[in-house]
Amino acid sequence: MRPATRRGLLLALAGQLAIVSVAHGQDELRVGTGTGLPGGSAKVALRVRDLAGTLLDEGDGPGLEIQGFALRIEYPAAAITSCDFFRAGVTSGQPPLMSSVGRGAGYCYVLFAFSETNASLTFTLDRPPPGDTVGNFLLGLSPGLVLGDGFVVSAVASTAILDNGQGTLSETPQNGHLAIADGWVEVTTLVFQDGFESGDLTAWSEARP
Repeated sequence: MRPATRRGLLLALAGQLAIVSVAHGQDELRVGTGTGLPGGSAKVALRVRDLAGTLLDEGDGPGLEIQGFALRIEYPAAAITSCDFFRAGVTSGQPPLMSSVGRGAGYCYVLFAFSETNASLTFTLDRPPPGDTVGNFLLGLSPGLVLGDGFVVSAVASTAILDNGQGTLSETPQNGHLAIADGWVEVTTLVFQDGFESGDLTAWSEARP
């Protein structure tokens, strides 16, 4: 092989490797941790880390920023009696262009998209873990649980997505642009301690005759 041809192939290969390196930058979709009492509820945050050099970056302009997300979470069906989702953090007060929250035995899913013109989401680029909150799952805990129980809240990779709100540019685990993290729920009396220490006295309640 002539030196010029070999040099050309090496340059082409180097270019391809550079593209692969950029293409595999990953943002993150993280399920948080929560605590609760049997028969009570646990709040589990859903967070996004927007990292520089990925497909969708805060500050890149129209069509190139995170404006939508979707995820299905799964958990032991016998442990959870209900699942709701409330927008919070960067999505708080922003009217969704499209929204869907659904639940069934052992799972719950959310899907939201926001208009970048009328409801722009603002993430903090390169924020340390766990990132920016986009909402909270409120999981009803079975009365049959006992103190010390704990279980994983799984983020289902095949359903995880961040996109530009238009569906024209997306990050998923399948295309290599999105990393996900599971959450955890602990059944513990520490919910009282957390409530008092944070000053959030509505974190728990008790009813008596």
